[in-house]
Formats: sequence, structure tokens, C-alpha cells
Amino acid sequence: MGTEPIPQGNALATWTHAMKVEDLSLNPNPQPTRSGARVLATFSLRTGEMLVRDFMYAELPSGTRTLWSPKSRRTEHPLITLTQEARYQVLDAIAGHLADLRRLAA
Repeated sequence: MGTEPIPQGNALATWTHAMKVEDLSLNPNPQPTRSGARVLATFSLRTGEMLVRDFMYAELPSGTRTLWSPKSRRTEHPLITLTQEARYQVLDAIAGHLADLRRLAA
């Protein structure tokens, strides 16, 4: 149903259809991690009836914005892998939400 399981028997999947950003929570005072990246927001993604929680919208030391997928507590590997197109769509959606919040705050 829009996902393609990866045949290693783990929870990884490739998402291929429309997603919706939900539960966006901004980090009011993002502190740098050991690598220098800062988590600006956390959110969930909904695709169809499936909800995947604990995504992070982060800013790298270079200024590039990126997504961090939720990780398995057992293996520390990402639970899902987004296609490049899906990553760009989600990054654009988050940037749009943040711009809307800035306009409302002004």
C-alpha cells in the first residue's frame, strides 16, 4: 500500500505516495549536537492510514537543512528510507510551515 518492504526482514520501507506532515513541534532553543547539527523541529508523517512519528528537521553546520528518520531502538538503523523526491517534498512542506509560523509571529 504505497510502501515497498526491503527484503532483509527488518522494518525498513521505501515510501512512494503522498505524505502529510503532522504534529510539527518547534524546538525553541536548538542546541548543537556533537556533530554541530541543530534539531529545529520534530514531526510525524502520515501516508494513507500509517503514521510514522519522531522525524527530525535539522540544520547542519553548513547551513543545509535535512531530515533525520526515526531509528529502531533495537538496531539504531533508520526505520524507513524516503525517496529523494519524497525528502524534497517533506523539506518544502516543513519550510512552508515554518514560514507561516514566522508570518503569524510577526
